[in-house]
Amino acid sequence: MNRLVLIGNGFDLAHGLRTSYADFIKWYWAERVKKLSKEDTNISSDPMCTISAPDGFIWAEIVANRNEFNYQYTSADEIIKRLRNNNLGFRITSTSFLDNICESIENKGWVDIEIEYYELLKKYAYPSDGSLSKESSIRSLNRLMDNLKKLLCLYLGEVYKKHKPELNPSIQNAIYLPIRTTDFPSAVQEKIKGHVNLLQLPTKIMLLNFNYTDTPVLYFKEGITTINYIHGTIEKPESIIFGYEDEMDDKFKELKNHKNNACLKNIKSLRYLVSPNYGNLSAFMDSEPFQVFIMGHSCGYSDRTLLNMIFEHKNCVSIKPYYYQKSKDSDDFNEKIMNIGRAFNDKKHMLDKIVDKTRCEPLGS
Repeated sequence: MNRLVLIGNGFDLAHGLRTSYADFIKWYWAERVKKLSKEDTNISSDPMCTISAPDGFIWAEIVANRNEFNYQYTSADEIIKRLRNNNLGFRITSTSFLDNICESIENKGWVDIEIEYYELLKKYAYPSDGSLSKESSIRSLNRLMDNLKKLLCLYLGEVYKKHKPELNPSIQNAIYLPIRTTDFPSAVQEKIKGHVNLLQLPTKIMLLNFNYTDTPVLYFKEGITTINYIHGTIEKPESIIFGYEDEMDDKFKELKNHKNNACLKNIKSLRYLVSPNYGNLSAFMDSEPFQVFIMGHSCGYSDRTLLNMIFEHKNCVSIKPYYYQKSKDSDDFNEKIMNIGRAFNDKKHMLDKIVDKTRCEPLGS
């Protein structure tokens, strides 16, 4: 029996890396504030937003003079808040994409940029008032997504320079856990007896990395482990897959039939065709029965099509989620299970395959 380990952003977070989208956007604003000190006009622009001061002001002079804005003594977050809420003529004009991202972070404390992209794409492709699709808005949105992808690569590169992750013995032990009946749902425990080598390591282990970082390299073992960078790596920015796919959503099916190919630019399944990564995953799943261990992946909407193919594959025997322990009395197990459930069409398969909470553990505990 093989083991497929799904690695998401929570895996990097468990290694002390500040790789959440919320951290990325915080970095973006800090970079925008740095840029103000180099502007010799009252306007500072990039693809995401324009920051303007009243006529007669120059941003570099505002910074140098430490005016009433207290630039030198204030965090980037506070400066942006002051710019948004002042009555002195300073202004930030953002794109709808950036506004939606920031609103999600403010309201929920987190954001899924790929989902925000998808929601706007649907809105522009099929306006609620029944009007024609907004072709220029779709093209602009794709350009913004390309820009964010480049910035994300820069940010993750900086994160790695500041903090080199170290191997976590608990995570290593979990990845290379011998096959045990307790890691399978009750529905299949009897079926596997006599068919697998219990208390032995899996034949092969694939670390399916949905992140763009190479943290899984810490856990590579020659002869048994392969690492599949299904969404590319920051070392090769051109390989990065940053977009959306949800075949189970009706609007997604409409987008696939849209006459404007710009609607399909960031659809993940089409991008999977530019590398052998998906083919390698498919061959791994077809080779023999496998367990799924979920480590740090939220199993949200933006990967639901691929997750459905994995979870409902005929060789997928069980799904064990490692959850995040928020506090002594709080964890995200139920949220994760809800998301996993949404990736199934067959609810009986879901109930038969998912390992119950009494047999699961927090990631890295």
